[in-house]
Amino acid sequence: LGDVYKRQMQHLSEIAISTTDVEADIATKQQEQLQLQVECDEATQKLTEAGDELVQATKEVDEYAHANMLHNQSLQSMEMSLSSLNQQHTALLVASNTNSVEMTNARAAAITGIDGQITPLRERITATRTLLATSSTDLATARSTRTNAQSRVTAATRGKNNKNRELRTLNGPVSYTHLTLPTNREV
Repeated sequence: LGDVYKRQMQHLSEIAISTTDVEADIATKQQEQLQLQVECDEATQKLTEAGDELVQATKEVDEYAHANMLHNQSLQSMEMSLSSLNQQHTALLVASNTNSVEMTNARAAAITGIDGQITPLRERITATRTLLATSSTDLATARSTRTNAQSRVTAATRGKNNKNRELRTLNGPVSYTHLTLPTNREV
Protein backbone atom coordinates (compact mmCIF):
# COMPACT_ATOMS: atom_id res chain seq x y z
CA LEU A 1 0.00 0.00 0.00
CA GLY A 2 2.90 2.35 0.67
CA ASP A 3 4.26 2.02 -2.89
CA VAL A 4 0.85 2.67 -4.42
CA TYR A 5 0.46 5.73 -2.23
CA LYS A 6 3.91 7.00 -3.29
CA ARG A 7 3.10 6.51 -6.97
CA GLN A 8 -0.22 8.32 -6.58
CA MET A 9 1.47 11.22 -4.85
CA GLN A 10 4.10 11.36 -7.59
CA HIS A 11 1.38 11.45 -10.27
CA LEU A 12 -0.54 14.11 -8.38
CA SER A 13 2.57 16.30 -8.28
CA GLU A 14 2.97 15.76 -12.07
CA ILE A 15 -0.66 16.81 -12.57
CA ALA A 16 -0.05 19.90 -10.42
CA ILE A 17 3.04 20.75 -12.50
CA SER A 18 1.04 20.20 -15.70
CA THR A 19 -1.74 22.47 -14.40
CA THR A 20 0.84 25.14 -13.58
CA ASP A 21 2.24 24.81 -17.12
CA VAL A 22 -1.26 25.19 -18.59
CA GLU A 23 -1.93 28.28 -16.48
CA ALA A 24 1.40 29.77 -17.53
CA ASP A 25 0.58 29.05 -21.19
CA ILE A 26 -2.81 30.70 -20.79
CA ALA A 27 -1.29 33.78 -19.13
CA THR A 28 1.34 34.04 -21.87
CA LYS A 29 -1.30 33.72 -24.57
CA GLN A 30 -3.47 36.36 -22.90
CA GLN A 31 -0.49 38.73 -22.78
CA GLU A 32 0.23 38.07 -26.46
CA GLN A 33 -3.44 38.69 -27.31
CA LEU A 34 -3.40 41.95 -25.42
CA GLN A 35 -0.21 43.10 -27.16
CA LEU A 36 -1.61 42.13 -30.57
CA GLN A 37 -4.87 43.93 -29.84
CA VAL A 38 -2.90 47.10 -29.02
CA GLU A 39 -0.94 46.67 -32.27
CA CYS A 40 -4.23 46.15 -34.18
CA ASP A 41 -5.61 49.34 -32.67
CA GLU A 42 -2.44 51.23 -33.65
CA ALA A 43 -2.67 49.83 -37.20
CA THR A 44 -6.31 50.94 -37.38
CA GLN A 45 -5.30 54.43 -36.23
CA LYS A 46 -2.55 54.59 -38.86
CA LEU A 47 -5.04 53.52 -41.53
CA THR A 48 -7.51 56.18 -40.41
CA GLU A 49 -4.83 58.88 -40.49
CA ALA A 50 -3.58 57.75 -43.91
CA GLY A 51 -7.17 57.74 -45.19
CA ASP A 52 -7.69 61.28 -43.92
CA GLU A 53 -4.47 62.37 -45.64
CA LEU A 54 -5.65 60.74 -48.88
CA VAL A 55 -9.00 62.54 -48.71
CA GLN A 56 -7.24 65.88 -48.16
CA ALA A 57 -4.72 65.23 -50.95
CA THR A 58 -7.51 64.24 -53.36
CA LYS A 59 -9.38 67.43 -52.47
CA GLU A 60 -6.26 69.51 -53.21
CA VAL A 61 -5.74 67.73 -56.55
CA ASP A 62 -9.35 68.49 -57.49
CA GLU A 63 -8.99 72.16 -56.48
CA TYR A 64 -5.74 72.64 -58.42
CA ALA A 65 -7.10 70.78 -61.45
CA HIS A 66 -10.16 73.06 -61.41
CA ALA A 67 -7.99 76.18 -61.08
CA ASN A 68 -5.81 74.91 -63.93
CA MET A 69 -8.87 74.39 -66.12
CA LEU A 70 -10.17 77.89 -65.36
CA HIS A 71 -6.80 79.51 -66.10
CA ASN A 72 -6.55 77.54 -69.33
CA GLN A 73 -10.06 78.58 -70.44
CA SER A 74 -9.36 82.18 -69.54
CA LEU A 75 -6.08 82.10 -71.45
CA GLN A 76 -7.72 80.61 -74.54
CA SER A 77 -10.48 83.23 -74.44
CA MET A 78 -7.99 86.10 -74.11
CA GLU A 79 -5.81 84.71 -76.90
CA MET A 80 -8.84 84.52 -79.17
CA SER A 81 -9.72 88.13 -78.32
CA LEU A 82 -6.12 89.18 -78.98
CA SER A 83 -6.16 87.42 -82.33
CA SER A 84 -9.40 89.17 -83.27
CA LEU A 85 -8.02 92.57 -82.23
CA ASN A 86 -4.83 91.93 -84.21
CA GLN A 87 -6.89 91.06 -87.28
CA GLN A 88 -8.96 94.24 -86.90
CA HIS A 89 -5.77 96.25 -86.39
CA THR A 90 -4.18 94.79 -89.51
CA ALA A 91 -7.34 95.34 -91.55
CA LEU A 92 -7.47 98.97 -90.55
CA LEU A 93 -3.79 99.48 -91.38
CA VAL A 94 -4.09 97.99 -94.86
CA ALA A 95 -7.43 99.61 -95.68
CA SER A 96 -7.31 101.59 -98.84
CA ASN A 97 -6.64 105.23 -98.45
CA THR A 98 -9.62 107.42 -98.90
CA ASN A 99 -9.70 111.03 -99.71
CA SER A 100 -11.99 111.67 -96.84
CA VAL A 101 -10.33 113.17 -93.80
CA GLU A 102 -13.17 111.90 -91.68
CA MET A 103 -12.56 108.30 -92.75
CA THR A 104 -8.83 108.63 -92.16
CA ASN A 105 -9.44 110.14 -88.72
CA ALA A 106 -11.99 107.41 -87.90
CA ARG A 107 -9.52 104.72 -88.94
CA ALA A 108 -6.77 106.33 -86.85
CA ALA A 109 -9.10 106.54 -83.84
CA ALA A 110 -10.07 102.88 -84.31
CA ILE A 111 -6.42 101.85 -84.51
CA THR A 112 -5.63 103.81 -81.34
CA GLY A 113 -8.59 102.22 -79.58
CA ILE A 114 -7.47 98.73 -80.62
CA ASP A 115 -3.90 99.48 -79.55
CA GLY A 116 -5.31 100.58 -76.17
CA GLN A 117 -7.04 97.19 -75.82
CA ILE A 118 -4.14 95.05 -77.06
CA THR A 119 -1.53 96.15 -74.49
CA PRO A 120 -3.56 95.43 -71.32
CA LEU A 121 -4.82 92.19 -72.89
CA ARG A 122 -1.24 91.05 -73.50
CA GLU A 123 -0.40 91.91 -69.88
CA ARG A 124 -3.38 89.87 -68.66
CA ILE A 125 -2.34 86.96 -70.91
CA THR A 126 1.18 87.07 -69.43
CA ALA A 127 -0.20 87.17 -65.89
CA THR A 128 -2.59 84.30 -66.63
CA ARG A 129 0.24 82.23 -68.13
CA THR A 130 2.16 82.77 -64.88
CA LEU A 131 -0.89 81.69 -62.86
CA LEU A 132 -1.30 78.65 -65.12
CA ALA A 133 2.35 77.68 -64.66
CA THR A 134 2.05 78.08 -60.87
CA SER A 135 -1.19 76.10 -60.69
CA SER A 136 0.35 73.40 -62.91
CA THR A 137 3.27 73.10 -60.49
CA ASP A 138 0.85 73.04 -57.54
CA LEU A 139 -1.21 70.37 -59.31
CA ALA A 140 1.88 68.20 -59.90
CA THR A 141 2.87 68.57 -56.23
CA ALA A 142 -0.67 67.72 -55.09
CA ARG A 143 -0.72 64.64 -57.33
CA SER A 144 2.59 63.50 -55.87
CA THR A 145 1.23 64.04 -52.35
CA ARG A 146 -1.88 62.06 -53.25
CA THR A 147 0.23 59.19 -54.63
CA ASN A 148 2.25 59.14 -51.40
CA ALA A 149 -0.96 59.14 -49.37
CA GLN A 150 -2.31 56.25 -51.46
CA SER A 151 0.90 54.33 -50.73
CA ARG A 152 0.51 55.02 -46.99
CA VAL A 153 -3.10 53.79 -47.12
CA THR A 154 -1.98 50.62 -48.90
CA ALA A 155 0.81 50.02 -46.38
CA ALA A 156 -1.49 50.74 -43.43
CA THR A 157 -4.13 48.39 -44.85
CA ARG A 158 -1.55 45.63 -45.20
CA GLY A 159 -0.28 46.27 -41.67
CA LYS A 160 -3.78 46.16 -40.23
CA ASN A 161 -4.66 42.99 -42.15
CA ASN A 162 -1.45 41.32 -40.98
CA LYS A 163 -2.13 42.21 -37.34
CA ASN A 164 -5.73 40.97 -37.63
CA ARG A 165 -4.46 37.72 -39.16
CA GLU A 166 -1.95 37.31 -36.32
CA LEU A 167 -4.69 37.96 -33.78
CA ARG A 168 -7.02 35.40 -35.41
CA THR A 169 -4.20 32.87 -35.48
CA LEU A 170 -3.41 33.51 -31.84
CA ASN A 171 -7.09 33.16 -30.94
CA GLY A 172 -7.20 29.77 -32.67
CA PRO A 173 -7.52 26.45 -30.87
CA VAL A 174 -5.08 25.65 -28.10
CA SER A 175 -3.22 22.34 -28.05
CA TYR A 176 -1.92 20.83 -24.85
CA THR A 177 -0.70 17.61 -26.47
CA HIS A 178 2.77 18.29 -25.12
CA LEU A 179 1.44 17.63 -21.64
CA THR A 180 1.05 14.06 -20.47
CA LEU A 181 -1.29 13.09 -17.73
CA PRO A 182 -1.17 9.78 -15.90
CA THR A 183 -3.55 7.07 -16.98
CA ASN A 184 -5.74 5.07 -14.63
CA ARG A 185 -3.36 2.15 -15.00
CA GLU A 186 -0.47 4.23 -13.71
CA VAL A 187 -2.50 5.41 -10.76
